[in-house]
Amino acid sequence: MMLPITGVRHIMDNLETTASRIVELAQHSQFDPFFLGPIPEDRLRAAERELGVMFSGSYRAYLLYLGGARMFGYNFDGLPDAIQSEDADLHYVSIIGNMDEYGGFSEGLPRSFVSLADNGGEVTFWVDTSIVENGESPIVAHVYGKYIRVSESFHDFVELLTHLEDLHKRLSNKGRGAYNGV
Repeated sequence: MMLPITGVRHIMDNLETTASRIVELAQHSQFDPFFLGPIPEDRLRAAERELGVMFSGSYRAYLLYLGGARMFGYNFDGLPDAIQSEDADLHYVSIIGNMDEYGGFSEGLPRSFVSLADNGGEVTFWVDTSIVENGESPIVAHVYGKYIRVSESFHDFVELLTHLEDLHKRLSNKGRGAYNGV
C-alpha cells in the first residue's frame, strides 16, 4: 500500500513529536541525558532486515531521531556509526552487536526480542517486536530468570523511568506475573 505524500509527512511528524517527548521526559532524570543523534532511514531498515523484525511506533522514533542514548542511568542500545563516542566518554551498544553477543538468540531468547537497555547486569530490557498493539511493541524486562512485561511501548517505558520507584516495584515481584509472551 502506498501512502500519499501527506500521509508520509503525518507519520514523520508523529515520529518527530514522539522523539521530542522522549527527550523532554529524559530531562527529568537525575542523570544528564545524552543522545547519539539522528540516523539514516536506510540504517534502520538494514537493521530490521538483518534481525528479521519490524520496529514500530515510539521505538522507531527513538532510533530514527535519537539513534542511541544514555538516560536515567541506563545505556540504551541504538544504531550508532561507531561503537564508542570518545567525546561523551560513552560506549554505545549497537542493537546488532548486542544481539550477536547474546549468541544469536541462545538460552531461550525469542527471535522477536531486540535488546533495549540494561543496568549493568541485573536487569535487561527488550522490545518484543512480535506484538504490535495500537502501533506499539511492549517492553519486557528479564530479571530473576523471568520475563516481565513492564510497559506497552517505548514511550511508556521512558515515562515509567521518570518514576523509578514504580519500575522497581514492578520488578521486585521476582517474576510473579511472569510475561506470557515467552
